[in-house]
Amino acid sequence: MTLDVKGGKKNTAISSNHYVVFEELLSNAIDSYLIRKDSDINVPDFFVELKLDFYPSSFIGDDYDIEISCADNGAGFGDDQVKAFVTKDSTYKDYLRIQGIGKCKGAGRIQYFHYFKKISISSVFFDDGTLQCRKLSVDSDVREISESDFSKFDLEDGEVSTTVSLRGLAIDSHMGVVNNQNIRREYSAKAVHSYLYKTFLQRLIVLKNADSTR
Repeated sequence: MTLDVKGGKKNTAISSNHYVVFEELLSNAIDSYLIRKDSDINVPDFFVELKLDFYPSSFIGDDYDIEISCADNGAGFGDDQVKAFVTKDSTYKDYLRIQGIGKCKGAGRIQYFHYFKKISISSVFFDDGTLQCRKLSVDSDVREISESDFSKFDLEDGEVSTTVSLRGLAIDSHMGVVNNQNIRREYSAKAVHSYLYKTFLQRLIVLKNADSTR
């Protein structure tokens, strides 16, 4: 299986919602936690952390760029999740029959490549009782991504977690909404929190209730 990144960018329109990557990150984090919770009755409460790191993009002026990272304690990038990641029209989530999980459209991750120059994944997960780590780091102009592009190795200890990082705006893709001059305003912690709170309020309430009744 391979994810045709260039074909996906060509055939999947750039979302006009410049918060789409945040929406995709949080939605995937929630889904991953629900997958873990479905198979592990002792799973801890849901955890997700979004970090926004602004850094100067030039030696002069007030231009800035950004790195976004999203860490969660979901199931991680096991073999099934990797296969789903490299399959654009994957229906993987649809067959899990887990209450509260999002519909699998398969195109959301293409927005990562539309909006950002570099995508990195680092995931710690259990596979048949063995703790493993899987990593991926690619540029958005990569032609395609296959399962073999993920590195994998055993760990002696560590916490189950996944961090997805997006670095460097692909300016031409932002449809004039976000640029290096206004990025600290458009992607401020307050603006991102407000958008995600309103968008995901119902899903977060369901998660909170599920955790409190265990």
